[in-house]
Amino acid sequence: MKATRLIYSIAMAALLLPSCSDNYEEKFEKINETAVLNVNVGDASDTLVLIEPMTANILVRVEATRVSDSPLTLSLGVDPSKVDEYNAAHGTNYTIVPGNAYQISDGVCILPRYNTLSSTLNLTLSSANVSDEKTHIMPIVISKVDGSDNVKADSSVAYIFFRKGLPDASKAYVTVKNMSALQETINSCAAGMTVRVGAGTLSGVQLDLKKGVNISGGWNSDFTVCDPAKYPTVLDGNGAVVPISQADDFGRQTVISGLTVKNGRSVGDGGCIVLKANGVIDNCIITGGNAQQGAGIFINGAGIIRNSTVSNNTSTSHGGGIYLASGASAINCVAENNTSRANGGGINCNNSANIDRCVVRNNTANNGGGISLRSATFPGMFLGNSLIYGNHSKAASGSGLHMYASSARPITVYNCTIADNVNDEAGGYAYGIYCNDKHIWFVNNIVYGNKTSGDDTGKLQMFMNCGETTFVDGPYLHNNAVTAYGINFKAAKYTSKDNIDLDAVPYGSDFSLLAGSVCINKGLSTFDCNPNSSEKNAEGALVPASMSISAKDLDLAGNSRILGSAPDLGCYEKQ
Repeated sequence: MKATRLIYSIAMAALLLPSCSDNYEEKFEKINETAVLNVNVGDASDTLVLIEPMTANILVRVEATRVSDSPLTLSLGVDPSKVDEYNAAHGTNYTIVPGNAYQISDGVCILPRYNTLSSTLNLTLSSANVSDEKTHIMPIVISKVDGSDNVKADSSVAYIFFRKGLPDASKAYVTVKNMSALQETINSCAAGMTVRVGAGTLSGVQLDLKKGVNISGGWNSDFTVCDPAKYPTVLDGNGAVVPISQADDFGRQTVISGLTVKNGRSVGDGGCIVLKANGVIDNCIITGGNAQQGAGIFINGAGIIRNSTVSNNTSTSHGGGIYLASGASAINCVAENNTSRANGGGINCNNSANIDRCVVRNNTANNGGGISLRSATFPGMFLGNSLIYGNHSKAASGSGLHMYASSARPITVYNCTIADNVNDEAGGYAYGIYCNDKHIWFVNNIVYGNKTSGDDTGKLQMFMNCGETTFVDGPYLHNNAVTAYGINFKAAKYTSKDNIDLDAVPYGSDFSLLAGSVCINKGLSTFDCNPNSSEKNAEGALVPASMSISAKDLDLAGNSRILGSAPDLGCYEKQ
């Protein structure tokens, strides 16, 4: 981990908002008034100061002051023309933030109909490319709205003020050499400060997080080098406590990085780590936990785990490694060798959640040895660009992936490779994927080599137990590559289009596509998750708007998608 993850804020603009609640109500009739949208950045008079060299990740949302009756896809960008307007109106002389000093991830978010808050976008600011200490300005605007013509957003501008600062150890960060003083130091820090922690072990103690106070582990003795592998900072629960706990729903992002968290225990949620909202776990190792749910880590709300490894944890119920709920995300993580007695050996998701660029391997559960997805709130569940292999189920319910899309909120699975998972029920079916509902979008995936214990043929890769339905919202299986005769539908109205019957393995030993593979350039770049917007399901809930894959999207290796005429199938784009 780089030593550039510290954030010092004089009074950081309140860009972090609580996750959007599921406030859809069927009672809404057609709205005739124009929807009014604004980019929500809180107090724009505050200045974000990054001590050189540093980066900051900020969450941005769009807020509707008058809602729309259609789901909206919103594109955000920076409008340089607004800088002169601001300076003229306020008598200032700000210059725009250099283009290479910021990045808006993807730049597209979703605002479900009748909702007041959109999904979040990540804005990354970096001081490395700012040449002086003058305050710069960044005008963020809504550059495009898709989904309805009855929207007013052209006057909305969110101004972010940003400058590079010089190091000030008394304000920007504090250091901790004696692990026993860690909690006291955290308690004494103001929001926006970072606690740097050196190598050492804190045993049998529960660490309580404080809103806005970041923790960075893995520092050497003079705090000039951050290398968690060489200078491990360890929180050991000794099988008695939860080593890291977030007691409250934080109103601003709080980042915990560079730690090894192990041997935690809970009779409830979260064996090693519990996050309530807006907590971020980055570049950490989480292992040896035991809990009812989320034995490694339990995340509720807009929390994130990224760039981390979660291994050898055991839950007595759901989520052996990771439990995601209500808008939480797992990005670029490895979940391996975890066990759950119920659902989701590697990862279990409930309500809305997002999984992207993860490796889930060698986990075990009763259902969903690798991942179990249960969607119950809008906008649903998203699983993309991930590799799910070598996992085991104890029942015929998805050794690799188990899905249950309840309450008409959809599950979208795209560009994943689901392979070599095993159903341990001798003589049973090789259900690498088991789906128990209809609200499923399954696009651009590879499903191959899943089998039943003692049976190497693994012909039946997917079982869609969708039930009788006349609804128009699924399941949809488009542009996938599956072992021949690998999909079985039970009493379902569905669409299956442009799928490939695989009669040979399409990838090498590392699951990257072979030269000349039938999976190259065979994916959909845009798929409409609501092909008939005039129709609804029984609850009246529309599925999300269209999704698009572009060169900005990354495959599992971090390479850009769509190097050819279309995205490749599976988790890797052929280079």
